[in-house]
Amino acid sequence: MCAKVKKTLRCRGTSPAACITPAPAMANADSPASPDIIRYGVGLDVHKYKIAVCIAAQLATGEMVQLKDHLFLATPTGLDEMCRFLAKYRPVAHYLMECTGVYHLPVFHALQKAFPDSATQVIAMNPLLLNRRLTDLGTKNDKVSAAGLANLSFHDSLLRPSYIGTMEFYRTRELMRSHTKARHQCTKFANRILQCLASVNLKYPFDLGAEWQLELLDWYLHKAWPLGEALDALICHKRDTGAPAGVLEKHRPEFLEYGSFSLSTTTRFVLQMELGRHLYEDTVACAYLRQAEQLVVQLPELQEKYLQLTSIPGLGSVSALTVLLELGDYRRFAKWKALAKYCGVVPLTVESGEAKAKGHINRYSNANLRVVLTQAASVLIGRQGHETDLGQYAYQQRHLRQLPFKKAMMKVAQKLTRVIYAVLVLNIEYNPTHETGLRMKIKRERQLQTQKSLLESYRTRALRRDIQSFFVSKYEFLNSTSRYHLVAGFERMIRKARYRDRQPPE
Repeated sequence: MCAKVKKTLRCRGTSPAACITPAPAMANADSPASPDIIRYGVGLDVHKYKIAVCIAAQLATGEMVQLKDHLFLATPTGLDEMCRFLAKYRPVAHYLMECTGVYHLPVFHALQKAFPDSATQVIAMNPLLLNRRLTDLGTKNDKVSAAGLANLSFHDSLLRPSYIGTMEFYRTRELMRSHTKARHQCTKFANRILQCLASVNLKYPFDLGAEWQLELLDWYLHKAWPLGEALDALICHKRDTGAPAGVLEKHRPEFLEYGSFSLSTTTRFVLQMELGRHLYEDTVACAYLRQAEQLVVQLPELQEKYLQLTSIPGLGSVSALTVLLELGDYRRFAKWKALAKYCGVVPLTVESGEAKAKGHINRYSNANLRVVLTQAASVLIGRQGHETDLGQYAYQQRHLRQLPFKKAMMKVAQKLTRVIYAVLVLNIEYNPTHETGLRMKIKRERQLQTQKSLLESYRTRALRRDIQSFFVSKYEFLNSTSRYHLVAGFERMIRKARYRDRQPPE
């Protein structure tokens, strides 16, 4: 190693773990590696049109020195030139870069293709995890960031590689994300239509997801009629064409209050444009969703997992497709807790000595998965169905434990994550009532051991008959609310009678 490289200069402060000792340009930088050099580290600061590359070396003494930095264009020719330049510096610790949108993907795949024997050393890392490590005390620029990445590439314990799939995987995942964006646009245009109608005091809550209301609104906007005349004309048109008009006739009294409302020419034009944009975005969203599903169904393994995910309560076809395409290679998760952390449904834990506290939701996560799981959890909480294990768990968190809605929602989302992990990674066929059946089995076994019978006693059967006769005799005085509370109370009475039957005689 020449004397210029061994001379220790000022520390650049680009990493808290260790500092880079910058050196002037070496006279033999392009020559074969010196015996004093153990390995090289390469840091790449990737941008849309350029790539800043820094080469650092680790000496036999453990010292790390900066050898060379260079700027390449982020074009196919520039990538080839960069790979030829990096081929001189082997062996390498890591090729380290940040995940910068989509601009790091061509660089990542180009390095893996150019150096197949070092494919595992090519690491793209979450920028949030690199943020504090690469903060320079002075002016921050591309060369400083590349130097910090080159220095960090030697510290294996500090590296957290992000998942980088194939280009086909990214194209398919982008279909679902485009579908989500199109749905958001549909919602925006629907809200603007309702706001425009409310501005003229027509406050009927049109549901653009209902076909008959969408058709009525279209007739109303394309005819210079009041709303009541447009509704009658649509009913007559359906009768003449033989189409069913029962829904319109059923809801006709709801429009009597707004029957005389007429729109001005300008208002009608604005609403026609907004409705057209809403229908266009709805068509685009359906096309994205159909194409993504076709690509998933073509692969037998994904098709099987797709069907299994749709059997989970709260997850529909769109949610199942989103989970599959956002996870990518789901086998990379060693535990369900790792999957829950990636999905962003667990809070950060702050620990100092004996004090422990939970912070906000983990930000180093996939926002699309977090939205899907929290929406599914909110559906389970609002449904209040006890027929499945997830429904019972949601009911316990929100209504029995009286947790705030958001805390209960995150608890149910974590439960959903465990179920998804069991289905995808452990290949367990999901049974919506497995836990309930297991509890009932244990309960019956215990009852058989203590009472030597699974049958109810004569006292419990007599209580059931008394309850039945009460309902028959007092049915005309009961409404839905009173029946609900009476049934709940009588069920508690029967459970107490069974419990007393299980007690040994005194």
